[in-house]
Amino acid sequence: MTVFDNNYKFWLGGFAEGEGSLTISIVKHDKATHGFLLQPEFNVAQHVNGLNILKNFKILFNNKGQIHKKSGSINVWVYTLKGINNLNDYLVPFF
Repeated sequence: MTVFDNNYKFWLGGFAEGEGSLTISIVKHDKATHGFLLQPEFNVAQHVNGLNILKNFKILFNNKGQIHKKSGSINVWVYTLKGINNLNDYLVPFF
């Protein structure tokens, strides 16, 4: 089964429901029109044993995003996709 197989995509969608999150940070920025920036971000966390799942999310979303160790944890990794354009182009159509 490949990352582009529809059954696997359904599985990844369910996985993201349990292990993922979508957040929007509000960051003060003096040069922004209203003094603040919105920073949307999707992420999925997984133990190092499931690193291949995170890699499959990255492949599915056209190699966009980053995979990195979770801060404060030696065995947990996170796939992160940031930015409104990436979320509109990849995450919204996926769900």
